[in-house]
Amino acid sequence: MVLEAIGPVQEIPLALWILRGRNMKYDAFRLEESYHDKIPDMIRNARAYLGRPYDNQFEFDDAKIYCSELIYKAFKQAAGEELGNVVALGQLDWKDHEAFIRRVSGGELPLDRLLITPADLAKAKQLRRIHTE
Repeated sequence: MVLEAIGPVQEIPLALWILRGRNMKYDAFRLEESYHDKIPDMIRNARAYLGRPYDNQFEFDDAKIYCSELIYKAFKQAAGEELGNVVALGQLDWKDHEAFIRRVSGGELPLDRLLITPADLAKAKQLRRIHTE
């Protein structure tokens, strides 16, 4: 099963999750062994967000949740440390997406908004890539 946040936070079978992905390609990561004792708490923490709506504004509140935020928060609550580096929207390559950002943000361009991206999660020192498809 995969806990995901692309709509309401939900659990879905891994096979379905892979089928819905881009060209059925995905990467899998595993926590370093020193964090394995945190996994049950991490799963419990992530499940606490079940049913929450998707956050297309990428805010760090708990009312709505986006994909990498779910993993980041579940880990931080379990391990007491950050997973990956939080960045400001303005640090990202956002210009090609300006119209969309303004549309979902009510016309503003919140370049100081902090968020965690999937790419920044993938670079976390606590993770190692175990599969690339």
